[in-house]
Amino acid sequence: ELTVNELQHNAINVYPNPTDGLLTIEGLTQETSLNYTIYSMDGDLLEQNALDFSKTIDINQLASGMYVLQLNFPDGFSKRISITKK
Repeated sequence: ELTVNELQHNAINVYPNPTDGLLTIEGLTQETSLNYTIYSMDGDLLEQNALDFSKTIDINQLASGMYVLQLNFPDGFSKRISITKK
């Protein structure tokens, strides 16, 4: 049985994917604060930051390719999403 928190985490959507450089995080409530981490496909940490009120992540500085976006929630849950930068 899924908890309310798990249902909220599963409702998170990241788009557009592939992206030209700006990712939007959808499905967060106003009070949700989370940190995100971007890894290369080799597991190298590339960026770590807090998601601000705009709910967007700018990855224009990254080269074209595939990456792993990890969303880290205050309750300790984390969600990993493969993203592609055009």
